[in-house]
Amino acid sequence: MIAVASWLSWRVQALPPWLVWVGAVEALLLVVASGNSLFPGEALPIVLDISALGLLVWTAAMSVMMGWRSRAVRAGGGLATLSSAVTDPSSSDAQIKSSQSN
Repeated sequence: MIAVASWLSWRVQALPPWLVWVGAVEALLLVVASGNSLFPGEALPIVLDISALGLLVWTAAMSVMMGWRSRAVRAGGGLATLSSAVTDPSSSDAQIKSSQSN
């Protein structure tokens, strides 16, 4: 699911590229961690811990980015405001405040 979400967000350019890459790496880590016969002994728990931490980081980053996106869309800026929010979060805050005061 992480791989599909990352691929789709890359196709429509809805999220920053770094988040797409984090999702791709995390999907690969989860696939590797699921192959427990590849990591006998103490290596498997390490891979599982890294993939679990990566999943938490990716989920938190997706939540933050989707929150910024919803604020930009509610402000009426659409994707133009979204792209400026991704590159400069402070500019989207100023745009949202100015649109709320009107």
